[in-house]
Amino acid sequence: MKYRIQSYSFLALTWLTLFLLSDTRIHAQEAPQKVFVRMEVDGLSCPFCTYGLEKKLKKIDGAKEVFIDLQAGEATFIVTKDKQPSKEKLEKIVKDAGFVPGKISFSEIKAKKEDER
Repeated sequence: MKYRIQSYSFLALTWLTLFLLSDTRIHAQEAPQKVFVRMEVDGLSCPFCTYGLEKKLKKIDGAKEVFIDLQAGEATFIVTKDKQPSKEKLEKIVKDAGFVPGKISFSEIKAKKEDER
């Protein structure tokens, strides 16, 4: 009986240790870095224009929060750094949609630390 209690204790301690170690590794992983993309677009004149360009930009792998500002003549979206498209690719997408690409800028979005949340 005493042997059985010791073996159960050892087993429980082993499971607890494994659980705590696996939980630590999960929290230690950083969130993927994100990039905010801003593009000036010339030729946007109506809501249908913005919708057409928005559909093209949403096809970019990993593009999130795509927004076209008709009055400002700019498009913005967020993408993870590992899927960041090149300026040339973005220019081609804008041209293929029937517009003239302007200045394109990329800004890294810094992840907040847990104590800042």
